[in-house]
Amino acid sequence: MDVFIIGLHITSKSIQITYNNAYDAVPCFSNDGSKITFRSDVDGDYEIFVVNSDGTELTQLTHNSVNDYHPSVSGDGSKIAYYSDVDGDYEIFVINSDGTGLTQLTDNTAYDRFPSISGDGTKIAYESDVDGDYEIFVVNSDGTGLTQLTDDTTDDRAPSICSDGSKIAFQSNRMPYMEPEIFVMNSDGSECIRVTDRTLNDVEATFCGDGSKLAFASNLDGDYEIFVAHIHAIREPVINSILVVDQTTYSVETYSNSTVSEFILNQELSSIHFKVSGTEGTTGFCNITIPAELMSGTFSIYKDDVLLVENVDYTQTFNGTHYTFNITYEHSSHTIEIFSTSVIPELTSLIMIATFTIATIAVAIYGNKSTKKKKS
Repeated sequence: MDVFIIGLHITSKSIQITYNNAYDAVPCFSNDGSKITFRSDVDGDYEIFVVNSDGTELTQLTHNSVNDYHPSVSGDGSKIAYYSDVDGDYEIFVINSDGTGLTQLTDNTAYDRFPSISGDGTKIAYESDVDGDYEIFVVNSDGTGLTQLTDDTTDDRAPSICSDGSKIAFQSNRMPYMEPEIFVMNSDGSECIRVTDRTLNDVEATFCGDGSKLAFASNLDGDYEIFVAHIHAIREPVINSILVVDQTTYSVETYSNSTVSEFILNQELSSIHFKVSGTEGTTGFCNITIPAELMSGTFSIYKDDVLLVENVDYTQTFNGTHYTFNITYEHSSHTIEIFSTSVIPELTSLIMIATFTIATIAVAIYGNKSTKKKKS
């Protein structure tokens, strides 16, 4: 098996890049189109190679007796990330395209796999089962700034980081259907939104160069086909609730395919609650991001006074500064309540402002509500 390239015009002819009897596979183009990385077992095990897109300057980057997999090349072709079983389990490495600067980025007994490098080569996203299930991590290409972006009991896998490093797409089998769906989040783990919502397997998402579209595979018709989603088309209305306390601003951001109304912060009950509604017979979701400076500790979520189950009815993530909750439900009219064990102390000077795009939200503050017991 060899590597070929072909122009996008229907009459374009393919150009063969490699010529050998080995298994050359998993090619990856740099954004500028100048370089192609791929893996090959030409020496008996898989190694990482790079070649100019005209077939010149073929270079073997790794030289060892283990398997090196899944190369991902930066936008300008200068850096290549890959994973290797060099120590008996899989670790993430990065190397310059001229073969210098080999750096091992992870060193543990977990499976760290499927790296995706940003266009400028500074950030690498990857999956790891270091906590027992697969989560998404990001690390700087010099090995600093290792950050776990997802933290749940389901598998979050196959990340793809967009060219400017600002967003990461991944697949996850988190609720409600347990089949993998495509999600997109900021590269700090905030604002995680669901792209697909079907009882299907939607997997292996990858960003186009400018991050405006995602390609992914889906078994919609029984076997796997390729689909494209436009990011601007799938992003739900943004509801931004601004809380100003003693000249300090707190922003609670919400994405939802439901109509959201009566958004209320209750200091005494350490809670936020609001109403959601939508067309009956459809699935609704609400993704709400709350700053830890506003609410923190242990959270409980209720729908219509019924306690929801984490990783069944909702997921919760924390990126060090914000808590994000992705809540799903069957559409009708519901009241959602989010309780925490800690809320900002003594709201002495308090203003709540609602800003939004597309959707409308009513925002209020309850200072006292003695008729209802606090849930925890």
